[in-house]
Amino acid sequence: MIIGIDARIPIFTGRGWGRYTCEIVEALAATNQLELRVLLPKGTLATTLAERVRPRSNVEVAFAQFEPNSPDDYLEASGGITLEAVFGGVDLLHSPTRFILPTEIRPLVATVHDVAPLSDPPFKPGFRDATLRAIEYIRQHHVRLMTVSAFTRLELGTRAGLDVEAVVVVYPGVSDVFLATPKEGDPPRENYLLYVGGAGPNKNLERLIASVRLVRATHPLDLLIAGDRSWDHEELRRALGPGVPPWIRLSGYVTDDELAGLYRKAAVCVCPSLHEGFGLPVLEAMACGTPLACSRIPVLEEVARDAAVYFDPLVIEDVAAIVRSLLEDRRLSSELASRGRVRARRFTWAQTARETIDVYRQALEGDR
Repeated sequence: MIIGIDARIPIFTGRGWGRYTCEIVEALAATNQLELRVLLPKGTLATTLAERVRPRSNVEVAFAQFEPNSPDDYLEASGGITLEAVFGGVDLLHSPTRFILPTEIRPLVATVHDVAPLSDPPFKPGFRDATLRAIEYIRQHHVRLMTVSAFTRLELGTRAGLDVEAVVVVYPGVSDVFLATPKEGDPPRENYLLYVGGAGPNKNLERLIASVRLVRATHPLDLLIAGDRSWDHEELRRALGPGVPPWIRLSGYVTDDELAGLYRKAAVCVCPSLHEGFGLPVLEAMACGTPLACSRIPVLEEVARDAAVYFDPLVIEDVAAIVRSLLEDRRLSSELASRGRVRARRFTWAQTARETIDVYRQALEGDR
């Protein structure tokens, strides 16, 4: 099979989409079952990915300028090229997001990470119009879909109105950097709670911060918010005002190795989201053996199962109580760390690649 992957949108946006795309490209290439042609935007993340996969004889990489000003521009930002010109002769085209740039190539496969702009309330309203257009394109052109969770598959039916009978759930994997086995002499856990991710309204950071204020009445610790400035953290800093408490630490950009270290040293990792499509930080925290406290929402329960304790994300006192329980009950924290490591090893990028190739085959058979 010769597979084209239009990676411009997910690599441009970064975050979970970017990590998924980099990992799946490498995992697919490693199977040696495919010829891959990958289109990337110009930028640091794309250059890094290209450097890793170019030595493989079964991968070809091309670059195109891609600088949309808004989500609505995703569907028009062609960079002056056509996908037919880049991917001529491919058997199938895969878009690693719900946004598919117009093309005559068939069949089409897409990975849908979430439909948060269509949720109630819409957590990413700036993406709503573009998402509605993307869903309509998927419907009209009979795009074969994968989702990263059963929850997102359900939302494609209830929120987007798609027939989800043929939609396949293919879970992401956990990156190897987070899977190191703990050793004797590893540094002890430090006195901070860790949050990893953006600062959008679905992330529920205002309630998290309020809950940490309550926790600090009996457990004086810091809240470390990890992520770079492109993840809305400047908005968060402005919202906090000039008097940001010294116990709130904004890490800025961290490498994967540094992030793994932050997980392993954290007293607790907290995932307070109101809405997610999957929740990669949950998987990463489990892999690192970090005691994990999560919102009681279906998708995080789907990912973590019994490797986390859960709170009502709308009730500040409940968040605080659950965090306190992990700080005070060492046996519970240790059990969660052990369960998390076991649970995380069920999610591998090799498995993701195998199941993705199965979807490619199904799409090709259905197109005959």
